[in-house]
Amino acid sequence: MAHALPEYVSDSSSDEEVAQPHSSKRLFANYIHRQKFGSLVEAKLEVHSQKSWYERRTVSHENDKRIYYDCKWSRKCPSKMMLIMPHTCSDVYQHVSDGDHNHELTPTGLPDATKQAVSELFLLGVTKPNAILKALRAKGVCTPPKKKLNHYLPKLRADNSKIQNLIKGYL
Repeated sequence: MAHALPEYVSDSSSDEEVAQPHSSKRLFANYIHRQKFGSLVEAKLEVHSQKSWYERRTVSHENDKRIYYDCKWSRKCPSKMMLIMPHTCSDVYQHVSDGDHNHELTPTGLPDATKQAVSELFLLGVTKPNAILKALRAKGVCTPPKKKLNHYLPKLRADNSKIQNLIKGYL
């Protein structure tokens, strides 16, 4: 024997239950047409020559294919670019967002004064990272983190061996 359940009645009125749209943190860029290319190879060469972009994703749509690029210097940079390739022709259209690059390029690696001091110590025979750091502190030169120094030393060793080989070749 089937039991009939009573019909559910909500306590609030239906006007109050309007669903709020989900707020997304994703911001959409406003793109402006910049340039037209004859082929994808030509467009990619131009993008590569600018050295400011990296390919983020490729999306195929019904009418075209789009390659999206982001700024390679900062993930938070609002500057974006996309290449649009319609399926109907071989032309490629470059669109750039209206956002400006809003980041400062911070120098990476060792400061030049530190590199010079490390090179001098290296030529004097101080080749171990801890000994170099101790000597830099004694000189009063800005001491880098040991990790940065460990990344710089192989380059210095390679340059030094090239110089030594040139000197031996002339003797």
